[in-house]
Amino acid sequence: MASSSTSSNVEPDADDGVAEELHFDDFTIASSWESRFISEIEAVCRIWMADGPKRLSAKVAVPLGYSKNSYKVKSELKYATKSYCMEYYFETNNNGKPANWRSDFHDLQLCFGVKEFLVIAPQSASSAVLDAPEASKLLSAVAIALSNCSSLWPAFVPVNGPARKAYIGIQNTGTVFNRRFEADQIGSQVPIRLMHLEGLYELFVSKFAYTTLDLSTHLFKVQLTMKLTYRMLPYDDNNIKGIDTQNTKCEEILTSETSSETLWDKDCPWSEWYSAEDPVKGFELITIWSEKMVESSTEMAELENASPYEAEKWLISPICALKLFEDSKWNQIGFASQLHLLVDALKLSFEAQFMENFVSADDNSGSENLKSSMVIPPTVSDRVLKELFQEGIQHTDSAYGGHKTSRAIKGAPLESLFAQFCLRCLWFGDFNIRAIAVLWIEFVREVRWCWEESQLIPRMPANGSIDLSTCLINQKLQMLAACIEKKYEMNEDYQDCIGSEHQIESMAEVLHYLETLQPHQLLEQMVCTAFRAAADTLTQTSYGELKQMETMMQQLYLTMAPALRPLQENRLSADSETIEDLRRLCVVFQHVEKLLTLAASLHRKFLQAPRLAREIFSDFYNFYIPRMGIGLTEDALKKGFDKKQEVWNQEREVVSNMFVQPTANQSWRKVLSMGNLINGHEPMKREIIFSMHDDGANGNHYATHTTTSVCEQKIETYRMYICGTSNDLRVALSVVSSD
Repeated sequence: MASSSTSSNVEPDADDGVAEELHFDDFTIASSWESRFISEIEAVCRIWMADGPKRLSAKVAVPLGYSKNSYKVKSELKYATKSYCMEYYFETNNNGKPANWRSDFHDLQLCFGVKEFLVIAPQSASSAVLDAPEASKLLSAVAIALSNCSSLWPAFVPVNGPARKAYIGIQNTGTVFNRRFEADQIGSQVPIRLMHLEGLYELFVSKFAYTTLDLSTHLFKVQLTMKLTYRMLPYDDNNIKGIDTQNTKCEEILTSETSSETLWDKDCPWSEWYSAEDPVKGFELITIWSEKMVESSTEMAELENASPYEAEKWLISPICALKLFEDSKWNQIGFASQLHLLVDALKLSFEAQFMENFVSADDNSGSENLKSSMVIPPTVSDRVLKELFQEGIQHTDSAYGGHKTSRAIKGAPLESLFAQFCLRCLWFGDFNIRAIAVLWIEFVREVRWCWEESQLIPRMPANGSIDLSTCLINQKLQMLAACIEKKYEMNEDYQDCIGSEHQIESMAEVLHYLETLQPHQLLEQMVCTAFRAAADTLTQTSYGELKQMETMMQQLYLTMAPALRPLQENRLSADSETIEDLRRLCVVFQHVEKLLTLAASLHRKFLQAPRLAREIFSDFYNFYIPRMGIGLTEDALKKGFDKKQEVWNQEREVVSNMFVQPTANQSWRKVLSMGNLINGHEPMKREIIFSMHDDGANGNHYATHTTTSVCEQKIETYRMYICGTSNDLRVALSVVSSD
């Protein structure tokens, strides 16, 4: 992310000593170059204060990705060999005290409860201050500068390496008090005591209680709010089984059997052709416990054993597969990826006059695609043809049509013989022009056999009418099917059925057309039919009441119709712009297919809570549509789609049941539990904010010398933010004092 900055360069005077001796000393006796450094900080701060948040956001500030109202502006301060970067973070709606658990917080806002603040750090690869003394002196310089310009901004300096997330900070509150900040992290070997709420409570109390007291036996009124984050196990066979068992209780039953080998999309219409990766890998559940007063370690122990159902608020968000955000990589198998290959085959089809030329192509052929294509074993093509020409499969007009708007595309209807041929071609061998040629030649031979043996052509309505809105190949097959059906019913020879030799010749011409069809003419009709049939298949998906998805499917048909129309004009060439238009259409189809897969996944997971499915999909849809065609990195995804939906009380059981009891061999399970379990799942992260307010009348040693007017005002004297997992612990403390 780019950022706007101002730059200041000040060189030391000759009498200040050599450059390598420049360093921060005690600011009680500031050297001349230290004074100039403070002055530079003060000058930049005065400019930012004069401009104010609204003008800064309009002029030079950079918006932050995690919040639409958050910005930052920075300035570089250079002294000899040292260079520092000072950043001012602010919000345009800088009114009131920040909420505790806003999802769009900066890390320091969450840690210390501030809204606007400064961060100053050395310009280096790690952006880390070398050691604590250097950090302290650097912070002193900023504090003096902010005091000189009467600013109440908190200021922070990083300490040690960035992985440790350690900071120190200071703030002038505008009274006799100052607020000091400190944050650090234990990266491993967290003490057992600090993995439990009792120990964390006593850690906070120890910051203001006398060290000689037994903290476990004394009462200290402390305010607490807590946020627990649970992560559902990635969906696997056990999760699918648990969800299917839950779904059987609903009116809409997706399956009558469950097994450990069940695929999540086994009931989806595309499952006949491929199994899609589940776009929802799991869910993240957040439970928020509202602010309450606790007085002892015993209360904390009771809270740790409390059910998450007692939390004030539940929030849920999906964990999406990264492939859902990758742009046109064609590494996710689906109709779109295969249609893309079909368009490639269309481009190659202009290289030969007959389909047999592609079957007999050898290593001396000019096309690299043909050289690398796999030879299809006869057993594979025999199996496909057997499925296509399975006896007894006939269709009425009602089962023949497909989606109501698909007739604008001049292809073959979904259940027709040619449409099923096209769909099977998409998954035949490694799918290329040679594979299509092999299957087409065998397909035409089967059609001729049906004609010669007076066998009914399967998958064709035999009502005698010819649908002129379909492609020419489908019309020819309809003619053959009608004639064979008529003879079959009358049980007479062909001449008696047709009534004239002219009609016999017409049928012979039909077969001749199929056998001598030029490759590009076949591929043009295949492309139209395959797009139409794939869309008609996806339209049958059950995704609940998702208006956005219904509209998107209608728009897909309206987009396909004009894009495919040039294929009907028989004026196409290998270098035609239409080929590129078709490839772009594949990309559009891929976006629709991804969203439809997500809609189906959410629908089946929330059959008993359809509102959640609608709201989660709507959030994702609004996030995804503006970014169509823009590949997102994993970091961008984490920062981008983090919208959370509140779980209503009547929906909590549905969400809870989705957390399947973990097995004993789950690698992430720990011997020591953090408590507050949901079906055996402990929180993956626990965040707590302890706070204590002081009115100056309780004998606190920090307030003993303050004036009466200040002491009468309640202030937050201590605040501790704690973020812990089973592996690490981070603590951020802010203390108000008069020293």
